[in-house]
Amino acid sequence: MFPQQFDKNIHSTIQEYLNEVVAELNKLSEELVPIKNKLVSAIKNGANVFAFGNGGSNAEAESFLYALDKEVGLEFRFGSYGNPKRNEMLDALNIKLFEHTLRRHGKEGDIAFLLSASGDSLNILDASRICKRLGITSVSISANGKIANDRSVEPDHPIIISLGDQQKLEEVTLGLLLILAKDIGIGLKGESLGVLKTNDEYVSELKNEAAHIITPQLLLSMVEDIFLAFRHSKTVRIDATTGLLDPIAEHMAHNLVWDARDESKEIWSNKVISGISGCHMTGVGNDGGCGYNLALEILDNCRGGDVEILLTTNAEDVKSRSLIKAARERAVSLHTICFGSKFVSPGVAQIAAHLTGRLTNTRILLEQGVIDQTKAAEWFRKHDLALLRKKEEIRGKLQKIFAV
Repeated sequence: MFPQQFDKNIHSTIQEYLNEVVAELNKLSEELVPIKNKLVSAIKNGANVFAFGNGGSNAEAESFLYALDKEVGLEFRFGSYGNPKRNEMLDALNIKLFEHTLRRHGKEGDIAFLLSASGDSLNILDASRICKRLGITSVSISANGKIANDRSVEPDHPIIISLGDQQKLEEVTLGLLLILAKDIGIGLKGESLGVLKTNDEYVSELKNEAAHIITPQLLLSMVEDIFLAFRHSKTVRIDATTGLLDPIAEHMAHNLVWDARDESKEIWSNKVISGISGCHMTGVGNDGGCGYNLALEILDNCRGGDVEILLTTNAEDVKSRSLIKAARERAVSLHTICFGSKFVSPGVAQIAAHLTGRLTNTRILLEQGVIDQTKAAEWFRKHDLALLRKKEEIRGKLQKIFAV
């Protein structure tokens, strides 16, 4: 169990987390100005826009392309391409994962966004080389890795995030991309708000929406149910009822698997699922799907004691109400998180996802006796699980500090 009054520690950690993200966004947003100007011109000329990334960076790339398509609207015709389709991924070498898309669709004048938290992902480095050969303008967002320091792969616009915590780095990456998409939409309408003012709007909304949604009570309640589901071999589902939040739902599942199983060396069986099948989406009643497809998945696959985390912008729409009803019928532990229909909402949802993973890890390690209650708050605050996967020297320091 978490120690008494642990919710106060959670509250202070959320505030610290947000403050670091906001400070980095304020520092880097000016670097978006020349990129925004090139993108506005490229889209007017019908260029293609690519966005690639691995794992969580893939979710950020998909969120960016979704936001860009929405902000630009139907007035301008341009191509937008993300990670290859699942069947293409299965057949491709990881290092060549983005090559096929770039070679088939890329041309001089296009723009590619290359996202890598470490800055050392081999397939991102390979994509950067291909962009140079094809005359595609490349933008990278990463830590200070090889992509920003090797001339053979260095993009035209390398943005370096100085935060050492990978999960916070990902919040900044997504924030920069959403700010850029919003400001491009404004620029294409002939208005002149400016990237810095759009950043101010994003930061203000991020803090406001996070304060209302990401509460200690929400996190503690979700994590306790996730913990019990894992302990009793139940399933945890994360779903979204809108395309705005769908990449984040998948990222949350991806994050939970790593944080709760791979990092904590979880000894119980656990299963995390995100999203309904593509065939189900298009095949219900042979009419291209319906508002009840999420509920059908719950009825088909969930049992009592399972957990459903629903990311939505409207808990009263048909899809949400159908899913809630199906979860109750199956005695599924349901957590509905309702975000505003704002360009900032994916950023808030991703922060909630990361904090949920960190807190779940803390809860499991407490149960296993790996850390004691006096160290729980500091573990939750400092233990950047994503960064530690590749930073063995930092892992060693933390293990020494916490005597793990």
